[in-house]
Amino acid sequence: LGFNTPAENLHYPEPPALRVHHHLIMAQAMAFMNATWLVQTAKCGFEDGFRMFGHSLIVAPWGDVLADGALFVPLALVPELWAPLIALFIWLALLTEYAGVAGLLIGGGRRYEGPMGKSDRATLIGACGLALGSGLLGDTITSHINILLLLACGLMIWTCYNRLRMALSHSQSH
Repeated sequence: LGFNTPAENLHYPEPPALRVHHHLIMAQAMAFMNATWLVQTAKCGFEDGFRMFGHSLIVAPWGDVLADGALFVPLALVPELWAPLIALFIWLALLTEYAGVAGLLIGGGRRYEGPMGKSDRATLIGACGLALGSGLLGDTITSHINILLLLACGLMIWTCYNRLRMALSHSQSH
């Protein structure tokens, strides 16, 4: 799905944050109602004198916006970071979110147990990016990041276990 939408609606003044919010809700609803993955591409920049909307995204069938992969992939371009570990990190991030949704399938509701949820992953990767970009921590930072990613992978496995365990115990008690 793709669209060419100007950032401002000329016929109805709408705050930019509200416009983005409506866009996100519609994309999530389309993916959920059709029980399919939604890849939505949107132009950004300027065209014919109008600023374009942008905000391309990928939405999973259960409505989660998969920003994680786009956030993590650039780390694979850092030569000193171990690319297979980053691939494992991304795969476990998806698996962690699916484990949370799997609770719905077995009657245990959507699960959000930790210790390594979506916001934790985003914070970790943001901190790693800041550390890499600033260069303040020297040349050894990449080996520290590899260790952090390995620990985070272990925490995501633990998170999957917690989410599935809680979903099963909740579904058996009802």
